[in-house]
Amino acid sequence: METNLVVNGADDTIDTRDEQIELYILGLLDEREMEAVERLLRDNPAARERARELREVVSMLAFDVEPLDPPAGLKARIMEAARADLAPAPPAPPVAPPISLAERRQGSLTRWTPWLVAAALALALAGSLIWNAQLRSDLDARPETATYAVAGSGAAEGVAGTLIVVGDEDDAILNLAGLAALPSDRAYQVWLIAGDAPVPNITFVPNAAGTSTVSVPGQIDDYSTLAITIEPLAGSLAPTTDPIIFSDLTQTS
Repeated sequence: METNLVVNGADDTIDTRDEQIELYILGLLDEREMEAVERLLRDNPAARERARELREVVSMLAFDVEPLDPPAGLKARIMEAARADLAPAPPAPPVAPPISLAERRQGSLTRWTPWLVAAALALALAGSLIWNAQLRSDLDARPETATYAVAGSGAAEGVAGTLIVVGDEDDAILNLAGLAALPSDRAYQVWLIAGDAPVPNITFVPNAAGTSTVSVPGQIDDYSTLAITIEPLAGSLAPTTDPIIFSDLTQTS
């Protein structure tokens, strides 16, 4: 299966990533494609979140059949087995020696073996098709997801990330990378803004790699902007510094 997965490139659309991540979760990629998806999961928090969602879907499936591609030449092998079974038997010799019960059983097994193999292949194919059809149905029925781009400015110009809202859930998932380390008494604080009134939200501290994934409570649809400032560790009721990270909540990405 030949696919093109461009990580962090112009061709790396969300649809392409979704398809590749789904195939990755199902174990249907070759080694080169798996390495490409694994690089995407390392570099892209949104892709990691999507992979987590897909793993949850897979874990709830009623079928426990390993997904398989239809074996190459399956139809040809079934037809060949059928023709072999229906072929006329060679003429019997004038005088047949006595045949033991064991020999008769062996002959019967040999005659039925092609059909048994064909039936096993057909059952494996049917199970695979049913499993994949149910997985596709479950994925199509998943809640609608809205994704908003997050970017830094000024001292946080290298910061990038996403804000993901799934269906009607109250909380959104904020994924950020490129965050600078802060003094031990300081933290980043999220603000949700409707009009000119910033509403204080969570505070967080990034890990040593400068990344952070946090849950942002609140109905995101009620606000037009998400902003992040640097505040005391316990947070502030009103911003004490200028915002350095923003997300336009009126524009999905």
